[in-house]
Amino acid sequence: MSTARILRIDLAQTIISLDGMYDSHENRKAICNRWMVLNIHKNLREKKIPKRGRKCLFDSSIFQERFNAIERAFA
Repeated sequence: MSTARILRIDLAQTIISLDGMYDSHENRKAICNRWMVLNIHKNLREKKIPKRGRKCLFDSSIFQERFNAIERAFA
C-alpha cells in the first residue's frame, strides 16, 4: 500500500488472488477495507459454521490463470 501511495495508484476494485493459506479474518478485512476484490480459495479449517457478512468471490479461472503465470515464471 505504501508503494501504491507513493506512485499515486488507486487500487480500488483491483482483484487480489491468493492461496487458501492466506484465508484469515484479518487478511479479508484489510483487503475489503481498501475496496479491493478478494479472490481467495476458501480454507475450511476452523470454519464449520458459515459466517455472516459479505460473501467471498472465488473465480477459479482467475485463480488458475495466476497459478499458471507463477508456474511459467519458475519454469
